[in-house]
Amino acid sequence: MENLRCEFLIDPIGVDVAAPRLSWELTSDRTGAHQVAYRIAAGDWDTGRIQSCDTAHIAYGGPPLRSGQRVTWRVEVEDDEASLTRSPDAGWEMG
Repeated sequence: MENLRCEFLIDPIGVDVAAPRLSWELTSDRTGAHQVAYRIAAGDWDTGRIQSCDTAHIAYGGPPLRSGQRVTWRVEVEDDEASLTRSPDAGWEMG
């Protein structure tokens, strides 16, 4: 997993939207590998397993965020062979 982004930026500061959009890129050594599910954990919010191939513009759905709050997030992806890959932590800070 790479290029974890919040509002199109890597680890942005000064995010000014109530529900920032999260995105990532699945990387694999296996040709043809693709995502079938994901799970995002961001602060106190956890999506649980979501069956979806979506990797972009997933809106934060947790508790309201406050100005200056720093949120750490990560994503776990399940591929078409049921292998799980967990991203490194990323983050954003609210404006």
